[in-house]
Amino acid sequence: MFDSESQLEQKYVDAIIDATISPSPEVDKFSTWLIGGAAASIAISISSLENLTSSIGVGITKAFLVVLALSMLVGLGQKIIAIQISAARMVDKAAQEALARIASDHSGQAVNDASKYMHENADNVKIIAGYISVFPSPLRERLTERLAIVPGEKPMRNGQVGLFKSQIQMLGAQVLIVFLAIGLVVNGI
Repeated sequence: MFDSESQLEQKYVDAIIDATISPSPEVDKFSTWLIGGAAASIAISISSLENLTSSIGVGITKAFLVVLALSMLVGLGQKIIAIQISAARMVDKAAQEALARIASDHSGQAVNDASKYMHENADNVKIIAGYISVFPSPLRERLTERLAIVPGEKPMRNGQVGLFKSQIQMLGAQVLIVFLAIGLVVNGI
């Protein structure tokens, strides 16, 4: 997206993206509470199934338990997304640390901008080819396609921002499903 002279702009974009996805752990914690509440509600409902069915009916009890289970499944989907975001952030951090170490070792002194140093002193095509070569064939082909630059093509969105958007959507669905379960019980009373 930026040329080699635009390191400052790229770092700023990276900082904005990092700030955008920074609430991910809190979203995940809230989702965990919803999963725990749904699991506890299912356990209590099953342990007092007779009382529950006599109060709100068999059909509503079944629907209530199914909706709570659905809430837990959506919550687990959100957790998978949270893990992907966390893993991507860890990989980014580890890559930056390794890049800084490699640049410093190669230059024999501390390097302020490891990305710039590597861009100026390394054969980036060989680096990318070497990196892609370690993946299995289907992934290697997909990575090669994604790295192809087509003139006039829009730059790819950052995947972490897209994952964070999906995480928020999953949490919203999870909250709505919990309210649906509550509505079923209230309607049955």
